[in-house]
Amino acid sequence: NQHKNCVLRIFLMQTYGLDYLNRQNGVIIDAAGGKGELAWELINLSGVKECVVVDPRQLNLSLVQTKWKKGLFEPKRTGPVFSKWYPACEDGCKMRQSKTPRHIRCFLDGEACLDFMNAASDEDISRAEEWYQNQLIRAKEMSWTSKGLTHEDGTSYKEEEEDTNNDEKLPSETLETTESEIGCSQEARKVLQKSHLIVGLHCDQAAGEIVDFAAARKIPWCVV
Repeated sequence: NQHKNCVLRIFLMQTYGLDYLNRQNGVIIDAAGGKGELAWELINLSGVKECVVVDPRQLNLSLVQTKWKKGLFEPKRTGPVFSKWYPACEDGCKMRQSKTPRHIRCFLDGEACLDFMNAASDEDISRAEEWYQNQLIRAKEMSWTSKGLTHEDGTSYKEEEEDTNNDEKLPSETLETTESEIGCSQEARKVLQKSHLIVGLHCDQAAGEIVDFAAARKIPWCVV
C-alpha cells in the first residue's frame, strides 16, 4: 500500500507506453485523486506533460515533495534496475522545483461533467459556468472526517442518517484556494475535452463515473 502510486504508475507506463501517455495536446485525468500523489508521480517521475486531478479535496503533496528534496528519486538512489521507471529524474534533480499537478476541485459526476464539457450554445455555456462555480463552492464546503467525506450538513456519505457533528475532523484547509486549482470554467472544460486517459486509484464511488465518462469519450480507463 505504501508504494501503490508507484505500482500503478509503472503499470500505466508498461501498458500504454510513454508516447501515448505524453500524447500531444492530451491530458490524463486522475479521478478521485485524493492527495494528488499519482498525478505528481506521473508528471515528475515519468515525465508526463499533463495530468490533472479531479477531486473535491485539497491536494497534499508534502510527503512526495519531501522525498524529492531528499533526492530519493534520483538514479543513484533507485539503482540501475528501477531507474528506467523514473525517466524524468536525473542525479541532482532534487535541486530543481517539482511540478504540482493542476486540480479541478469538484466531484466527477460523469453525466454532469459531460454536459459541462460539451456546452456549445451561449445559454449552455452560461449554465455550465454556473454549474462549475457551484461545484467549487460545494467542494470547499465539504470536510474530511474519520468516517470519510461529509455533506455540507454534516451527514456522512457512508452513514447518511447518522449525526457526525462529533466526528474527529482531520487536518484540512478546505476553504483555501491554491494556485494549482483551476477556477476558470472555460479552462476546466478544455482540460476535460483534451482527456485521452482517465485513471482512478482507490476511487470508491467514482469508479462507475470513470467508466461512464470514458465510454462516452471513447477513451481508455484504468480503475484499481
